[in-house]
Amino acid sequence: MVRTVRRAQVGCSPTSVYGPVSTRWRLRSGRFILTCEVPPNTTAEVWIPASDPGAVTHTHGTFLRREDGCAVYRVGSGTHEFTA
Repeated sequence: MVRTVRRAQVGCSPTSVYGPVSTRWRLRSGRFILTCEVPPNTTAEVWIPASDPGAVTHTHGTFLRREDGCAVYRVGSGTHEFTA
């Protein structure tokens, strides 16, 4: 029997030398949702599993490139949400 996962959730909040970093991803009705928090005065690359960047919605971020089946974005400090 094969089951399809429709709801899942994972999170992590390590502390970097610049302050706390947090990520949380979840699956809701087949959609991947990532929420991340970046410390003040820093930037981060966010990799979203999506071959088409046009299929990704986000609150902030600059599209950089496609790589290894992901759309890669750069974000500044603050909280950001991506959906694919």
